[in-house]
Amino acid sequence: PSAGGLPSALRSLQKPSDLRWIGWPGDVSRLAPAEQPLLDAELEKLGTVPIYLSASEVSRYYDRFSNGVPCPLCHYLLDRVRVDAHRDWLVYREVNARFAAALVEHHRPGDLIWVHDYQLALVPAFIRALRPDARIGFFLHIPFPAADVFRILPWREEVLRGLLGADLVGFHTAAYAEHFQTTIAAVLGV
Repeated sequence: PSAGGLPSALRSLQKPSDLRWIGWPGDVSRLAPAEQPLLDAELEKLGTVPIYLSASEVSRYYDRFSNGVPCPLCHYLLDRVRVDAHRDWLVYREVNARFAAALVEHHRPGDLIWVHDYQLALVPAFIRALRPDARIGFFLHIPFPAADVFRILPWREEVLRGLLGADLVGFHTAAYAEHFQTTIAAVLGV
């Protein structure tokens, strides 16, 4: 179990049986095929649903796209933003769709779904398309940039629509929330 701030805070609010964690369990490529069911059983005991990613998916979705496009963009490191990452974008979309499908599969009536951070920015809209009645929150753990900066992102409309699939979008500061509001008005006319 993670000892980080977010998991600790959420565990203190509810019984562990009320929470389900859906996420990537890390690189499991060294496990023998017979060990995979044992890992799945242990993760299930912890209330965790694994989304296994191949080495190629981790490279393209996480390293190349997530950390090469939205992360530097949101931190105003514009010279590092990979606006030519079209193939990596496709993998980012596919992985986000897999996370959404897993969330919908494990959703129970009355559940509140919380999606965290820029690596999963498309998940709220994917969930909304599959489960229109779901209650969805999204929290961005990095800054949201000014509208003029966000507009350089070739996939800006899809990312914004992804976030707008949530009922509630949270930011660290009022300034970041204002940047988001200005951006959705400028880019989407919302």
